Amino acid sequence: MKAFKYSLLLLTCMCLLSSCDDIIDEMPEDKTTPESYFNTESDLEQYTNKFYTNGLHMSSLYEDRGDIMIPQYTDDAIFGKRIIPESGGGWNWSALRDINFYLAHSEQCSNTQARARYDGVARLFRAIFYYEKVANFGDVPWYDKALDSNDPDLYKPRDSRELVMQNIMADLDYAIENLPASRNTYVVNRYTALGFKSRIALFEGTWRKYHGLDDYEKYLQLCVSASDRLMNEGGYSIAKDGVEPYFELFNKERANSNEVILSRRMNTSLGIFHQANAWIFSPGQGGRGYTIRLAQAYLMKDGTYFSSQDGYQYMTLMEEFIDRDPRMAQTITCPGTYRDNQLLTPNFSVNKTGYQPRKWDGGKKYDSDFHNGNDLHIMRYPEILLNYAEAKAELGTLTQDDIDRTIKLIRDRVSMPNLSMEYANSNPDPWMEAALTGWTNVEGPNKGVILEIRRERTIELVQEGLRWFDIMRWKGGSAFLQPSLGAYFPAAGEYDTDGDGTNDVLLYTGSAPSSSCRYKFSLEADLDRDEATGRLRMHGLIPRNWDENRDYLAPIPSKERRLTNGALTQNPGWDDGLEF
Repeated sequence: MKAFKYSLLLLTCMCLLSSCDDIIDEMPEDKTTPESYFNTESDLEQYTNKFYTNGLHMSSLYEDRGDIMIPQYTDDAIFGKRIIPESGGGWNWSALRDINFYLAHSEQCSNTQARARYDGVARLFRAIFYYEKVANFGDVPWYDKALDSNDPDLYKPRDSRELVMQNIMADLDYAIENLPASRNTYVVNRYTALGFKSRIALFEGTWRKYHGLDDYEKYLQLCVSASDRLMNEGGYSIAKDGVEPYFELFNKERANSNEVILSRRMNTSLGIFHQANAWIFSPGQGGRGYTIRLAQAYLMKDGTYFSSQDGYQYMTLMEEFIDRDPRMAQTITCPGTYRDNQLLTPNFSVNKTGYQPRKWDGGKKYDSDFHNGNDLHIMRYPEILLNYAEAKAELGTLTQDDIDRTIKLIRDRVSMPNLSMEYANSNPDPWMEAALTGWTNVEGPNKGVILEIRRERTIELVQEGLRWFDIMRWKGGSAFLQPSLGAYFPAAGEYDTDGDGTNDVLLYTGSAPSSSCRYKFSLEADLDRDEATGRLRMHGLIPRNWDENRDYLAPIPSKERRLTNGALTQNPGWDDGLEF
């Protein structure tokens, strides 16, 4: 809570995003006090612009922490090795104080229409802030005012999850009704607010369902309603432009406004960039690779399960990309992938699973300094379609017509067959419910279609910053106990990984044999091959742990508990040794 004790306002050092071009603005030096500020529409707009930077955590969006992508270095949360921090650990409230400070002073502006709009911006970002706090910590204190350093509310206990979630929904509803009903990919509006209501309500509804809390139906229905309204009123569609329409959606510099609901606009000349190319192609910054939980999830091109193919467990890279959902080759570097007219091989110096990412690659023009200028998408229309379908499936109200207006639209982009609800429920894919690759706790008459919606979500929304919260709300942490397996190589030897008919990669043990392959990797020093499965793996010798009674929530920092003299209780399973 000590973050609340910071000074009231640091107006002279704020970095603000412009509403159109992400230009960094400085607060006018002659307006440095609350009394002299917050009087005009321009003041309100300029102040609320900072919420975009503080409230949308985009720097690691494409890293997609979870099970379908594994980093070079171990993640303490995934491996069950988190400790209780003294301070920090995500328990930071300064962004909330800025929002509440604004809301306390915006009434100074006599332009009621402008005030309603920018109050809507502030309340949307307050809802996002609290959503992330609840998702990470569970019950948290609710604050709707900026606290001074001597305010006794600094030391209050948690409020109930229900109170916080109802306040979140109230903030979202205010934003929906007061933000402009016009699409803008870079500025929040009514459809952005509806999208976040869809996302947050789905999280809360499924969290409650799979974690055994009450009233899950209420939040799932809120998700359905918000999604349906956005689908009916927003005018969004699925982009189908280009030779590789899915890949190009993330490759192009500017976001496609027909599909992308909210994006961060990059401008390398102004120092606004991300580093996805470094993350994909640089050995010094990369090291992450997809796992079989993504690669084997893709259906066959005719819509049948990949797991129905004879010997699918033992297919090499050359074999397993054949006749698959086109999004697979537009997401993962496969044999035959060209990059700016150059045939690629998976770079085992960068990724250790053999499944090298392609998504978010902006092209070679960004390789010199790894300052990517292609926009980062925070929310896309397919997420809303998937939210709608999942919420209705969990409620038991999903119909084939619902699938036709959601899943079918997403698959049509790459000419994939539609999902049949009847077939999915009568023939659940064993791969999707296996411990190694799927979800073991899905039950009921809609089991098959729920699993298929999760498959679609995994494929369509990979590397968009949603996977961790998906696993948490599905109560699927046991996925982290499974080995992080990659591509299949039956033995040491030479392999053709780019599909040109010539072997290009040598995998060996002991001393490197003579070989004409361009790339040579030791299975002892460079890569790790699991003898039991024949697959490359990451962190295979590191013990894994996941405590079902503890690890879905992060621990509260010890200092914050001491500051409240124990009024702020610790999360279940975390023992900080403090007694009050």
